[in-house]
Amino acid sequence: MSRSLRRGALAAALTLASLPLAAACAAGTDADTLQIKPDNATTDLGALRIQNVAVVVGEDGTAAVTGSITNTGAEPAVLESITLDGAATPVQLLPAADESGATATEVTVAPNGQVQFGGEGNAQALAPAGTAVEPGSFHDVTFRFAEQGETMLQAAVYEGEGLYADVAPTPTASPTASPAASPAASTSPAAGESAEAGEGAADQAGASASASASSSASSSASGAASDAEGAEAGH
Repeated sequence: MSRSLRRGALAAALTLASLPLAAACAAGTDADTLQIKPDNATTDLGALRIQNVAVVVGEDGTAAVTGSITNTGAEPAVLESITLDGAATPVQLLPAADESGATATEVTVAPNGQVQFGGEGNAQALAPAGTAVEPGSFHDVTFRFAEQGETMLQAAVYEGEGLYADVAPTPTASPTASPAASPAASTSPAAGESAEAGEGAADQAGASASASASSSASSSASGAASDAEGAEAGH
């Protein structure tokens, strides 16, 4: 091989070797592979596939169970409950609104359908604040269905930030306390009580007037009797 051919082959080899490096530099920190969420817990229950299950902790201490349920069967699957190890009670299930905007009363996975948990517009599975789950740990999550039974898997716990910011539970509004009754309203007499009090006062006044009249009549009678006795004594 001539010297010129060897130089050409070497240059071509160097060019090919530099292509992967150039592609990696062009991707930078925004490469699609860096934005892919890790594979999370997945299990099958008959025709149901429960996949990518994780627990995401919000800023206010609440926790959300995220993931999806796919139904490849011919019958609908009604999800009765999700139990998270570390929570005192089953998590609260909030079905997603349908296309008309109406919210269903239960989470149902239609035949050949899928239900997603977490994120705007999807169903929610929320555990209250104070649930004993810490980011970096693993907890048992149990899915119970009306007809298909139940299954349990271990899910990782994540902070509600970064890749999980869009599925983190949002703080809920505190319940509003009902206003207390005003003292004036509680001490004011009712209309019926006022009327009864008025009638009682009127009766009392009438009784006093009658007693006064009777006393006056008695005094007059006594005076007349005294005058009559005096006249007889004079005769």
